[in-house]
Formats: sequence, C-alpha cells, structure tokens
Amino acid sequence: MDSTIFFLDHKPLLFSLAYNMLGSVDDAHDMVQDVYLKWSAAEASQIQHPKAYLVKILTNTCLNHLTAARSQREQYIGSWLPEPLIADAEQDFDGFDTHTALSIGLLRLMETLTPTERAVYLLVEVFDYAHRQAASMLDLNESHCRKLLERAHEKLSSGKKRFTASRERHEQLFQAFVQATSTGQFEALHDILAEDVVAYGDGGGKISALRVPVVGREKVALLLKNLLSYIEAKEPSIVQLRTINGAPGVVMFHRDTLLPSSAFVIEANESGITELLSIRNPDKLKHLRYIEP
Repeated sequence: MDSTIFFLDHKPLLFSLAYNMLGSVDDAHDMVQDVYLKWSAAEASQIQHPKAYLVKILTNTCLNHLTAARSQREQYIGSWLPEPLIADAEQDFDGFDTHTALSIGLLRLMETLTPTERAVYLLVEVFDYAHRQAASMLDLNESHCRKLLERAHEKLSSGKKRFTASRERHEQLFQAFVQATSTGQFEALHDILAEDVVAYGDGGGKISALRVPVVGREKVALLLKNLLSYIEAKEPSIVQLRTINGAPGVVMFHRDTLLPSSAFVIEANESGITELLSIRNPDKLKHLRYIEP
C-alpha cells in the first residue's frame, strides 16, 4: 500500500469530518494537514485498520482544537455562525462530499453540544459508523458512546424540528424569498416567513451585522427592508445564487472590488422560513470567489 495515495484517497472524508466538527474551512485544512504529518511518521506495518486510524487521529485532533476554541467563541461578538462552504469548479475543497454537508443552521445548533457529543453525533449519524467503531475512535466504552449520542439528540431535537422542510419545499421558499426581496415586494414575506422566524447575523465585531438575533415575522420583515435599503445605498453589490453547504443560498460581492461581503441562507419547515442566517465576518468569507457570468 502506498501510504500517500491511501491518504489522498481518504482526504475528502477527513476534510468533511473536520469541517463538520469545527465549522471552519481553514481550521479543517489545518487538521487534515496535521493528520497527514502524523500518518507519514507512523509505522505502516503497525496499523491494522488504516482508514479507522486516520479517522481516529482526525477526530481527536479536532476535539483538542474545538475544546480550546470554545473559550474564544464564548467571547465572540454577536452570533457565531460557521464558515459557508461553497464548492465550485475552481475550488472543490478537497472533494468535500455534499451528502455529508450539514446546513449552516444545524452547525449553528450543534454549538450547544459538548465537543465529544458532537464527535459521536457526527461519526454515528452523519458518517454511519457503528457505536462500537465510534467508541473505539474516541477511546470510550460503547455504553458511554450511546449515552452521549442520546444526549446530543435531546439537545438538538427541538431545534431540528425547525429544519424539517422537504428539499422541494425549501427550494420553493428560498425562490419566493429571493423574488420578494429582489423586487421590493416585502409584503409577500408575510406569506413565507414563519411567525417565530429568527434572523441571525455574524460580523464578528469586524463589520456591521446583527449583534443579537431578531425574532418575529414583523420585526424580521422590517429588518430586511431596512437592510436592503442600506446595502443599496452604502454597499452596492452583485448578487450570485450559489449552493452553500448543500442548500440554495446567496453570496453578495462588492460591486467595485468583487470581494465577498456576505453569504446568506435560510432554514425552513413546512410552515415557512424559520431562520435567516447572514455571515458577514470577512475572515469567514475570504475563500469565496466571484464567478464571471
């Protein structure tokens, strides 16, 4: 077995897991690189299950990083949202598998989990590892692993109910939202926004964005009207519809520089749009590229 080729074959899996663990593109790349260095230094003849070995190293490396990052996120200015992941022909992020791409909303919700709960949830529910395998990778006993997964489900259950729209319904609501906001027909938002819709903004204290979430249909509709008026006057932009974390989204680019200014997605259930999530922190947008029409 050529160890380098084996690693490269599994690099998309490792990057996917790292991104879902950390919510950061750059950090995910760093974790994968760290795993490669450890893999290159290991004695191949002593590794009985190479794939499991790689996943175990990656998961535990991410756990250490996430534990250290928690204190920084607690001091974060405004809402913390993950970096948007947009795969295109120019930048495919190491072949990230869109089938394992968790939505921005779910990744935000997963911040309520402990790092170990998050690891168990991802390994079992997203990457389809058996409890026995996940427990082995995390140096836990199987019973403890099951309890951690149960806790993760309990913490996520109420929030995930807000993301139960079918793919078709989600697409329909997104297109209706784009139509309403792009044409200035803000009264139409009342038909597609859930009564308890929540708007989140992430500027990281580096650019204007919501410091606290805005809750309720009337308040969110007014917010959108004022926000789009501000953008038109102060931040002339080019809007591109892109696939963000496997779902339809919007990326806005400054008209003069073509640098990204924001990425936007929705979460929804069958009743309507339940969350609006806007990422404006420039550090989280630097990997996004304008695509010439």
